[in-house]
Amino acid sequence: MSSSNKSTLKRQNTDDVERSAKKQKSVSDQIESEEEDDAKEENRAAWIQQQLDALQGNANQTTSSTTSDPIRKSDPTSEDLWAKPCDGLEVFTSKGVISSDKVR
Repeated sequence: MSSSNKSTLKRQNTDDVERSAKKQKSVSDQIESEEEDDAKEENRAAWIQQQLDALQGNANQTTSSTTSDPIRKSDPTSEDLWAKPCDGLEVFTSKGVISSDKVR
């Protein structure tokens, strides 16, 4: 073989090796990117579940505390009244006041 043919063959082989290496790197980068996306999605799902659990816990506390001592509604009070709608909160209603959901 002549030296120009050897040189051409070496360049072709080198080019093939470089293309193969780039292709492998591209595939490995894509796999790493997908793994990172999966990890982010798992973290996001865990955070959403925590928020949902907290909201459900708050809803359960509110439901149980409001049903135990409901505030009278729509009838004017005939006497001064102390109500305890939830732990740590006491509400005083003066005689003759009509309760409402809206603050006026």
